[in-house]
Amino acid sequence: HYFILLLLVATVSFAQEHLVPAFDVDGVEASYVVSLPHTYNADTSWPLILDFHGATSPDSKGAGLTRRWLWSKFVEHAPYIVVGVNSRTRSWGTIEGSKSDLAFALHILAAAQDMYPIDAEKIYLCGFASGANFVSAGSIQREAKIAGNLVVGPGPAHSGRIREEGLCLAKDTPFAFVAGEEDYIGKDGAWQAFL
Repeated sequence: HYFILLLLVATVSFAQEHLVPAFDVDGVEASYVVSLPHTYNADTSWPLILDFHGATSPDSKGAGLTRRWLWSKFVEHAPYIVVGVNSRTRSWGTIEGSKSDLAFALHILAAAQDMYPIDAEKIYLCGFASGANFVSAGSIQREAKIAGNLVVGPGPAHSGRIREEGLCLAKDTPFAFVAGEEDYIGKDGAWQAFL
């Protein structure tokens, strides 16, 4: 029992939620979740993945869900720091002004670089569904140095943004595009955007 308790404590210590009160919107708490590799030490420079989850209600804290089911397993095997950003509305790119999703994302990126020894040449973006739409818009890439993007299943309403105004215009920012054969909602639009 003692070993299991130690294992649970060690696992919990590698996931930290950080609050960002300056970006709270309409009573929704702004936050992000950090997943550290088990081999983390502050004397090494680490690649960073900034992740944007799919559409969900703000109170469900989608970054925590994605962390639990995906990133917590990923960092067990890959030497990356993963920062999952919690949306403050149901989907990304809907907040404008000084607290916009872009300003929020850039603030979190800067905070992560202040807290952890991030390799500035190895900063990646990842987005799923609504988060993929946000990453595909290319606004973060125009404001920060990004080494690459993982775009997973953007929806058909916004996937043309990859081609028309987003990542394809950011020629120095490569992206990997993923859409499953059973992705019904975004398959056609996402495939056209990829082409």
